Amino acid sequence: MEYGINIDLRPCEPAKSNVVPLFRILEAKPAEVPDWAYSKNLIHQSRKAQ
Repeated sequence: MEYGINIDLRPCEPAKSNVVPLFRILEAKPAEVPDWAYSKNLIHQSRKAQ
């Protein structure tokens, strides 16, 4: 302060923010094998019975 410089790092008042937090809840669901994958023999037929 002797030279007109303030090195105090503490904020004088809390910083104001206009940011609105957004949250999205994600739910994982198991995916099914499409029928076309069996017809093109990409998946073995024994897997379809499960």
